[in-house]
Amino acid sequence: MSLLSHPRRTARLAAALAGALLLAGPARAQETPPPSSAAPAVKNPRVVLEIRGLHYDAGDPVLVRVSAHNDGPTETANPLTDPVGRGFVLTEAGGKAHRPAGVGDAAPSQRPARLAPGAYFGRVMDLAPLFPVLSRPGTYTLGYGTGDDAAEPVTLNIIEEYNPTSSYMAVIKTPAGEMKIELFREDAPLTVRNFVDLARQGFYNGLPFHYVRPGDMLMGGDPSGEGFGGSGFNVPAEFNSRKHLAGTVGMVRGADPNSASSQFYICLAPQPERDGRFTVFGQVVEGMEVLNRLGETPTSGRSKRPFFRPLEPLVMESVQILEQKASAPAKAGS
Repeated sequence: MSLLSHPRRTARLAAALAGALLLAGPARAQETPPPSSAAPAVKNPRVVLEIRGLHYDAGDPVLVRVSAHNDGPTETANPLTDPVGRGFVLTEAGGKAHRPAGVGDAAPSQRPARLAPGAYFGRVMDLAPLFPVLSRPGTYTLGYGTGDDAAEPVTLNIIEEYNPTSSYMAVIKTPAGEMKIELFREDAPLTVRNFVDLARQGFYNGLPFHYVRPGDMLMGGDPSGEGFGGSGFNVPAEFNSRKHLAGTVGMVRGADPNSASSQFYICLAPQPERDGRFTVFGQVVEGMEVLNRLGETPTSGRSKRPFFRPLEPLVMESVQILEQKASAPAKAGS
């Protein structure tokens, strides 16, 4: 079974974005040693953990891949445990550690004891049965192995399952106060789900508004803070009939209409020239006075790069999602 496939997701956004949700662990900066120092020793064999995308929905399979790689010139012992699942360790945000339950009996025929030069061995596993705690939304750290054989830990974000029939609001907390935004699920269903999922995993918390142009708009949602980054995957354009008014929220994109990711803008004034050319997915319904205060933030202006960058960091302290589930239809005769 593909690591990215599951029957429950075929009709949901995850299926629409499956091609973009590549297996990837957290990126690590490469450090160049100073000329006078020796290059760090390369660990061999290597144990690697890989996860799917940015998050998992609570109640879904939590599929991960663990693999061992022999990059050396000689045969080496396989560092993965037997059974493979026994080597995992999961830690909650508060520090509580969990060991896997029900990993089964050893199966030597399914796990080579040694790895030839250039060989690797790996398994895709569902962690949900091994760690029942993963049925609850939260942020967890997953490791594998101990000592020299330990893998680089990865973060598992388990979020509430998105309900495509619910109505959603977003509350953005800033140093100037809070703004409440109505999200237009019916007009931009993929975009709204993308925004809700990112917010629920804490993606936007602490990110800056990196562009504030008075009388025009704010832009935020770039983890690099430079205006060129995103979440790592894109959502398709969902142009609709919503107008760009003061307080309108839309997706930042490049020349490709389908290049939107995590960055969004909030209009400080009507901008009819944008109508139909950008994906509008929300509207500020409370806190317009907060938006206006943010729009008065001193910036670098149009004459100095980076243009219209706030002189002091202007961050989103948090982005909270409020969900209102659809009412059940009334029964006939009631």
